[in-house]
Amino acid sequence: GDFTYYLSTILAMKGNVLVADNSYAGDLFTSLCHSTEDNLFEWKNITYVRNLDVNGSNTEGYEYILIYAGLDLEGRYSSYKDIVVLAMPDYTKQCLDTLREHLPVEENTVLYILRDMCSKKITNKAAATYLNVSPKVIAGALPLNEKDISSYISFTHNKRQSFKSVSADMETALEYVAT
Repeated sequence: GDFTYYLSTILAMKGNVLVADNSYAGDLFTSLCHSTEDNLFEWKNITYVRNLDVNGSNTEGYEYILIYAGLDLEGRYSSYKDIVVLAMPDYTKQCLDTLREHLPVEENTVLYILRDMCSKKITNKAAATYLNVSPKVIAGALPLNEKDISSYISFTHNKRQSFKSVSADMETALEYVAT
């Protein structure tokens, strides 16, 4: 959720952003919204919505639409047009198994940034082979970084977080995806 939050904040500098938290846990929305009864929260140029069918909704007026799905990889988004899936798994076998079983394998729609790399034994190439995708769709890796973990925990408690608190690798990944 933290990556989606930072990305939406960057994109809001260029236009209106709609962020749908369609994850099972709703962790992004609940991290931002002060009331658990609300389903919509607006802040600056960003509208955060919980459990929104984006295809069936009026999204006019938004230059950017982000759907945070968490680990919901059941294919709910396969009918969406012009979609780019950003998969940010960690290197655990359980997470990679979930992706391998449920994520569409069309390489032109999925961009992978592997997160929390902490072992040189499990490489991006090995992860790509395990996922049955070309290593070229692995856009990068974010090393396990105490600064990013601390920022994420602060974000979940404080409802906002500054870019100053994230690692240089996180900044680079955000710039890459935003571009």
